[in-house]
Amino acid sequence: MNIKILKRHIALSKLGIVESDNSDAQLSYDFLMENLSEFTYHNIDRYPEYIFIKNHHKDIILEYNAMHSCMYMNHDPIWTFFRDKMNMEYEDIRELLIWWIQHIADIKIQYITSPSHVFSIK
Repeated sequence: MNIKILKRHIALSKLGIVESDNSDAQLSYDFLMENLSEFTYHNIDRYPEYIFIKNHHKDIILEYNAMHSCMYMNHDPIWTFFRDKMNMEYEDIRELLIWWIQHIADIKIQYITSPSHVFSIK
């Protein structure tokens, strides 16, 4: 799936504009809304440099290090959905997730990583 087309579709969907000719993009948008749209933020005294972010299912899915603008997404279903269902490569998924989180959560991210067992990164 072309990442630029997907971002365009998502941006239009957020505005209420539906493109009927792109079912994969709509499926991706629906998936992101279900899994990455409502967050709660948690600080833990033991790790003051991190913000732990839970989704509405109460899973800690993101660990954000504000000092390094780096985020670790430890939620396998998100990575595997885009890898297996949308046939996206690691770099495209990363680009999409950074863009999505910056727009939804208003967090500035320079880098995001996945669980190492989802992608074998060389």
